[in-house]
Amino acid sequence: MKKSLKSIDKILPFGEAIRGFLNQSFLTETDIKLFLRNRGVFLYDYSKNNSVSFITSTLISPGEFDSLKESQGTREDNPKRTNEIFQWEGDKTLKEAINENKSQILTALIPNNCNFRLLSTPIVHFDSSNDNEAKIILEIERDDLNKSWYESKSSFKAEVFLNLDTTKKQLRLTKTHTSEETKQVLSILSKNLKSSFSDRGYIDKSKKAENIIFKDFTHENRFYFLFNLANKLNNNVLKVEYKDISDIEFKPDPSIQLPDELKWMNDKSKVILRGKSIQNTDFLLKTDNYQLLILWSVEALYRFDIGGIQGTFTLQIGFPDYSRNDYEEAELIIVPNKCYIFDRSHVMKKNEITKRLLDEIDRIKFDIYDKFKSA
Repeated sequence: MKKSLKSIDKILPFGEAIRGFLNQSFLTETDIKLFLRNRGVFLYDYSKNNSVSFITSTLISPGEFDSLKESQGTREDNPKRTNEIFQWEGDKTLKEAINENKSQILTALIPNNCNFRLLSTPIVHFDSSNDNEAKIILEIERDDLNKSWYESKSSFKAEVFLNLDTTKKQLRLTKTHTSEETKQVLSILSKNLKSSFSDRGYIDKSKKAENIIFKDFTHENRFYFLFNLANKLNNNVLKVEYKDISDIEFKPDPSIQLPDELKWMNDKSKVILRGKSIQNTDFLLKTDNYQLLILWSVEALYRFDIGGIQGTFTLQIGFPDYSRNDYEEAELIIVPNKCYIFDRSHVMKKNEITKRLLDEIDRIKFDIYDKFKSA
């Protein structure tokens, strides 16, 4: 969440004054590429080393600057959901296990030499009716590098929901972050939890946590997993109705020779399809083609009716980190992109609706994962 601006409405940066802003992590090369193309500027190399230098040598309009600022708000305000599962070997309740060494779990969460800090000590909330459920909530504050003219500080919240299933003997961590900084903090918190619990014999230190990562699937089964995960989000209680797949990102496997009908994809490092009913595109209806293509992301459109509150929303479901250098350890990340409420007089907030919808997809995704993961 961005804090009060000091001079953003009075200054339109240009030249070297905008370089620090453009180099911030929330502005990707794709954002800058789109910005330049909207200007009618096409570059051979859109890396920041090249594109940022080009922009600093020109003037930008107030509208263009607003579009760049919006890239930060859109990307960093959306909650992103990931999971980890550990096999539980102890007899203690989750509440007892956390309280035994809470200080170790909540200490040293901030990396050295970084530009952000915890706003306060993280809070652990225990479920009043269930000693095997807990939530850890934290908030960080980031110093923005270009605070002389843009924003001096931004704050971001994150949380970990812990659930101990004593029947399955599983401890599940559901991590929700927004910014890259909160993602780093949750990663450290997860390691602290594992270290504390393994020291006491509640989990096996030698066993990796189970999470859903890119390399867990064959090319073919990754299609089935992502498509099934998208269209299985049909729930009568929340009245969620799957409507369509509106966006997919993939590329041909460079090690496989493509048939004539797919040769148009040769040498493509990324193919993005957007529109209606993408899953019904001719070459995607032929499931034999799945083994030739590397899919890493789908966007699905839904309609919902929660207690009479109706609207639509989209979910981005996939392995976004794979698109950066073919990272096969990329983790499944689910991001709600758009939520629109038809009647805006309703007091229920979009973030409340989003949380309920994310909770629902969390409920089903591991069952679908078990069905399609590689043996």
